[in-house]
Amino acid sequence: MMRKLSILLKRDTSRRERAASSACPQRRATPFVYTPLQDVDEIRLLCIAPRAETAGIVGSNLSIQHVCLSTSPLYTAISWTWGYPGDMVDTLIDGRTLTIQRNLGRILERLQDDYQTRRVWVDAICIDQRRLEERNHQVQLMGDIYSKANYVVAYLAAESPRASRQLQFEARELHKALNQGRLTYTSEYPHLFGNVYFTRRWIIQEIGHAQSLKFCCEGYDVPMSLISDGLQTSRLQTQLENSREYSFFTKAEKMAEVRATQLCRMQPTTPRRPLSMENLLYLHAKAECSDFRDKIYALLSLTSKAQMHLLVQYDIDRVQLMLSVLHVCSVYEGLSEFRTLSFTCFLRQHLEVRLDELRDALIRSTTPTPSTVFAIKGIMHGRIESLQTKSYIEDAALRFRNNLDALHVHQIISLKTVKASGFMNRADPTHLEIDRVASPATLLHPTAEIPAIDQCLFAFVGNEDVGPRLDVPVQDADPPPAYTGTEGSQFFGFASVRVNVGDEVWQFERTPVAVVARPTLQGYDLVGRAFLILDLSDASHGGRLSHSAKKFEEGLFWVRNGTNYSQWTPTISVDFKGLYELMRWVALDR
Repeated sequence: MMRKLSILLKRDTSRRERAASSACPQRRATPFVYTPLQDVDEIRLLCIAPRAETAGIVGSNLSIQHVCLSTSPLYTAISWTWGYPGDMVDTLIDGRTLTIQRNLGRILERLQDDYQTRRVWVDAICIDQRRLEERNHQVQLMGDIYSKANYVVAYLAAESPRASRQLQFEARELHKALNQGRLTYTSEYPHLFGNVYFTRRWIIQEIGHAQSLKFCCEGYDVPMSLISDGLQTSRLQTQLENSREYSFFTKAEKMAEVRATQLCRMQPTTPRRPLSMENLLYLHAKAECSDFRDKIYALLSLTSKAQMHLLVQYDIDRVQLMLSVLHVCSVYEGLSEFRTLSFTCFLRQHLEVRLDELRDALIRSTTPTPSTVFAIKGIMHGRIESLQTKSYIEDAALRFRNNLDALHVHQIISLKTVKASGFMNRADPTHLEIDRVASPATLLHPTAEIPAIDQCLFAFVGNEDVGPRLDVPVQDADPPPAYTGTEGSQFFGFASVRVNVGDEVWQFERTPVAVVARPTLQGYDLVGRAFLILDLSDASHGGRLSHSAKKFEEGLFWVRNGTNYSQWTPTISVDFKGLYELMRWVALDR
């Protein structure tokens, strides 16, 4: 009897030990150590053993396998969101402990099959995140990894059990409606199309490269091809933003829905016009990521020329990254001379580069810069014809003063004509370069600020021809119409200096601040900065103001948007330092 009791006690003790080791595997297992990758196209795959083989065996379901992409391995690529920082758990891989994100642990549980081994690629496990060199190399391969996968599984997570059930229900109802060919609306599925997954930047290339993709909605799968077909055939539609159906959408959910429909229209098997890095950055400017470098690297594989010439470097700073992108876009992607300046302003804000950081890197030469020469061209809205403004314009101007920003006065930039090559060696009036720039010592001094109430009101004659209003940059369209002299419409503006008759008003596409350019014997002097407003008055009302204040605000945007032009400015050739100087002139100071 005592012997039987002893045997039972030993069995009970062994059960407790197994349970303890299962609950706290980190106490027994040693930390997981990555084996370095050797070949240029080598990656790791996570092998998930079936439940039938691993039932009751702790830490035996996950293992790592090395493969080369050139051997065409079969695997599934995972597209997911990392979740909240610090929400981590320990898991066992090859019997050793690796700390992963909690929601990734749930994804791995869903991926485990009952009878078949699954081979998956997921960045958090298959890349040694602590080795900078490997991380750089593997991110450079991301496009190949997702394009060569059998299919991609995109996991849409829910933040609570109730939201999880609702997401699964919406996925099932959407699947049923599309299969039956019924008309349905994206607003009916807020947990699906408003999911935080669609706000992330990395998913753009993951979805874009996928040969076959399905959305896993808390256990219920919906093929992306079904959603794409629904959008293409208008069986799945979006509704107006101010409609009643969107009243319960948050701002983030509305943005996610827009991006979800945008990404679901992507067809990897259908030939598309190749996009440049400039196009992609404008198109996906609101997509989010935690590392500022990923604003560029998450899109890199979608543009072949940028991927070829822009190396992934996670030890690079903001200024170096900005200069590298500008160099690649200008030299290899043919950045338009009309958009160079506006793209520079946009990229600086997008990467959150401070002006003093950029100044120190360029003026003080603290950062090695490529020897890139940029060609910049703008729009000449017109010439100052008279210093006398009409009374109703002065009245209208008062409505704007309180809404305008102050303008800093910068040092005058002198532009001289470039001598053309040839026998005569004459100056070419259509080509300029910076003759004098402010010295580094002068740049360190604070500049004067001119509030709107003190800015100089002026009127000029320009051309009212309207060019295409572009949301995404495209190749340059037809040349702008010629300058029409005094036959054009009346405009007015506010300048940081007193203007003279004959001064030209320049503006560069998609820049908010215009430039007052004064002709000189050598070329031009950039003497002042200005806000421009279109004259929206109607002559049939006796010259009186016939539009509301809202219409005048639209007029301000109309000119500042830079999509309307009268004549091209001369081409200005600058290096990075000159580009910085011109950028300060056309960008808002705040």
